[in-house]
Amino acid sequence: MLATPVPLRRSDRSQPGVSTPGIRRRTNPPCKGGKGRAIKSIAGFSLIEVLASVVVLSIAALGVTAVWGLADEKALYARLDNRATRILNEYAELQTFAPAYLKDSQGSVDGAEANGIPLRPGESRQGFLYHPRNPDASSGKNQPAYLDQFPYQIGYDGTAGGVLTLTYQRNPRDPQSRVSATLDLNSQ
Repeated sequence: MLATPVPLRRSDRSQPGVSTPGIRRRTNPPCKGGKGRAIKSIAGFSLIEVLASVVVLSIAALGVTAVWGLADEKALYARLDNRATRILNEYAELQTFAPAYLKDSQGSVDGAEANGIPLRPGESRQGFLYHPRNPDASSGKNQPAYLDQFPYQIGYDGTAGGVLTLTYQRNPRDPQSRVSATLDLNSQ
């Protein structure tokens, strides 16, 4: 007759040296006392995994900031283009609908006095497309509250019907960034 194995009691399973069928137990190498201790399996991340994830996240953050700067620059260019188009349209309306006595006025007009007076053939005017707030104005060093940036020049050729030309530079440090927009007054 075959003997059936007797299940071990709970107290027997925790004793070192007693084997339990179907259960594996990891032990540390024996200590000075000669007995091994059981290790609990702990799930977690190693230092290398954490460092690798920090590197990946920092590269992603650098990419986001680079794209952010590019988007900011493109938004500024779109704002400048929009402002230039509005100025060109304002002068086109002024040239088209101004009364005859304003068009025939003689003498030179500059600055604020030129507002509302149409351009004479061959005449040009200058201004600024953008006036950002000056960050140094609050320091009290007699700084202007706003800066003049992105100068433009608008001219009228005076041919039959006339053509208005507005020219400005997107980046003051780059001479290749000059933009010109023309508007033929006959096509309106």
